[in-house]
Amino acid sequence: MKRFFRLYRRMRGNPLIRLAVRRGLPAANDLVTADAQIATLAPHVDVAFYASWYGITADPVRDYLVRGWREGRDPRPDFDSAAYLADRPYLARAGINPFLHALTRRRARAGGEGGGEGGAAGAPLPKPDTAQAERLARRLVDGAFYLANNPDLAAAGVDPVDHYMASGWREGREPAPQFDTLAYCLTRGLTFATQNPLVHYVRNGGPARPDPDAALALRMETLAPYFDAAHYRQRLPGPQAEALAGASDAALLRHYVTEGWRARVSPRPDFDPAGFVQARAGSRAVGDDPFFRYVAETRLSGGAPFAEPHRLNLLAVDADWYRATYPDVGGREPYLHFAEAGWRELRDPGPGRSTLAALLGVCGLRPARAPIADTGWLGAIGQAACDRDGLLDLQARLVAGHFDHGFYRARYGLSEADDAVRDYCDTGWRKGRNPRADFNGWAYRAHHPYVEATGIAPFVHHLARALLRGDDLAGDAFDPRYGAPPAAEDAELFEQARLIEPFFDAPWYLKRYPDTRGFENGPAIHFLSHGQEEDRDPSKTFSTRFYRRAYGHLLGAGESPFLHYVRTGRAAGLMAAPEDLGTYPPMEAPAPDAWDRLPRALPIDQARVVVIVPVYKG
Repeated sequence: MKRFFRLYRRMRGNPLIRLAVRRGLPAANDLVTADAQIATLAPHVDVAFYASWYGITADPVRDYLVRGWREGRDPRPDFDSAAYLADRPYLARAGINPFLHALTRRRARAGGEGGGEGGAAGAPLPKPDTAQAERLARRLVDGAFYLANNPDLAAAGVDPVDHYMASGWREGREPAPQFDTLAYCLTRGLTFATQNPLVHYVRNGGPARPDPDAALALRMETLAPYFDAAHYRQRLPGPQAEALAGASDAALLRHYVTEGWRARVSPRPDFDPAGFVQARAGSRAVGDDPFFRYVAETRLSGGAPFAEPHRLNLLAVDADWYRATYPDVGGREPYLHFAEAGWRELRDPGPGRSTLAALLGVCGLRPARAPIADTGWLGAIGQAACDRDGLLDLQARLVAGHFDHGFYRARYGLSEADDAVRDYCDTGWRKGRNPRADFNGWAYRAHHPYVEATGIAPFVHHLARALLRGDDLAGDAFDPRYGAPPAAEDAELFEQARLIEPFFDAPWYLKRYPDTRGFENGPAIHFLSHGQEEDRDPSKTFSTRFYRRAYGHLLGAGESPFLHYVRTGRAAGLMAAPEDLGTYPPMEAPAPDAWDRLPRALPIDQARVVVIVPVYKG
C-alpha cells in the first residue's frame, strides 16, 4: 500500500501529468505507463535519423525515452533536446522527457481530442523555418571531425561550425562522420553549390547515409558512365587480372567499387587515385574512393566530369625523390609544385616516369591542340616503360629537323659515321656542345637553371616546351634561336673554348665552383675569361697554379697554363699536376660522414704513464 501511495504522489508531482489532468485530456492517464509514452512519441521520432546519428536501431523510441535524452541524443534532426531543457531546467530535475513534454504542450494548445487533427499522434510537427533550421544545423557540425579532415582550416585557426555554415557546405566539405554529403545530395537531387545539405536534412530528416547495399548501387550508377573497364583490367595486378579474365564490364566496376579503389588501381587513363589523394592532402582528407569523390563533386557543383580541357590530370608524385632531384623546390609541397609548374617545365613526378616521354610519345610532334591546354596526356606518364634508348629515340625525332649536322660535326670533330643528334641528346649537351650556331645551350641553362636537373638537353627542352605551347615546329615556322651568336671580338675566346673542350670537365667545374653556374656562356668561357686568372682548375687532374709555377718560363706572353698544356705541354709529356697529389693544392675537405669512419684515438692508460722527475746533484 505504501508503495502505491509513493507512486501516486510521484505521478501527481509530475508536471506533465498535472498538465494533462488540468486540461482534462482523455489520454492523460495513459501517459503514466512507458508503453503509452512510447506510443505518443513513436509517430514523431525519426528512427532513420536516430540510427544514422547514434547507430541505435533496436527500439530507438524506447532508447530515447529512457536514456537517450539524458545522454544528449535527439529524437529527430529538427528537435534539440539540450536546448529545450536549457530553457526549462525544471524538466530535467523532474525527470521529464523533453520531446514528450513538447508534444504534450502542443497537443494541449491545439486542444486535440483522442489523437485527432491536433492530437499528439495526429498531425506532424511543423517544419522549422530557414533561420530555425540553420540554428539547428549548427549543432550537428562535429567541430573536431571537421578540423581533423580539413588541415587547411585547422592551420588557419577558423571556427569549424562558422566556417561550414558560411562556406564549407558550398565546397562539399563533410560536417560530421554520420553525414554522407555526396550520397545525400545525389539521392535527393541537390547541388551543394546552391543549397546547404545539412539545413535541408534538418528540415526533411531521414537516413544521413545509405545502407551498404544502397551505397554500392549508388556508386556503381554514378561511376558507370566514366569507368574504363578495359583500362582497369590492364591495371589490375596479375592474380586479380587472371581471376577477372572473363568478367563483364559491370563485374569489373563492382570489383573497383568494392576493393579496387582501396588498392589505388586507376579506373581510367586520365585519373590517378593516388594523385587525387595527394592533391587533397593539404586541404581535404580523402578517406573513401577518390574516383567517386571527383565524379560526384564535379556533378554536384554543376560541372561535367573529365570534360574540362584544362583539367590537370592528377597523378601521384614521389615526394622524397622529387625534393632530392629538384633542390630548387625548397620547402614547397612536391605535388603542388608539380601540379602548378613542374609538368610545364617537363620535370618528372618520380623515378622511371618521364614527362617528356609522355609528351612526345602520346601527343606526337604535331598535336592537334596545344598539350598545355589539354592535360589528359599526363595520365600516360609512367604507364609504358621507356628505356634510355627509347627516350633518346623520341628526343632525336624531335631534334632532327632543326639540327645543324654540318656545324656540329665540324665544331666537335665527329665523323660521318657518328650519329650527331644522339651524341648531342645523350652526352654532348653536358659537355657544352651546341646543336647549331644560333643556339647557346649554356645561356639557355642559365635562364632555366632547373633544366639540368631534369636530365634533358637544353635544345630538346626548348623544342619540347614549344611543342607544349602548341607552336608549329614544321619547317621554318619555328625559330630555335636562343642567345645571339658570339660577336667578332669574342670569336677567339670561343675558338679557345673549342680547343680545351675535350679536356675541360664542365660538370666538375660547376660543382667545384657553384658561383659560376649562372654564367650565361658556360663554364669553359668563364674559365678562360675569369677562372684561370683566379687560379681555378679546369678539371680535377689539372692544377693551374702548379702548371704556372712549374712551367711558367715556357708560357708565351698572355698565354694561359691550360691552353699551353692542351696545345703543346700534353704532347711534350709535361705534368698537369704534382705526381700522386692530384689537384694542387688540395682544396676539398673530407665529407662530414667520412670523419665518422676514422679510427678513434686509444684511451690513455694512466697506469702506464711514466713521470720523469729531474734530479739535480749538488
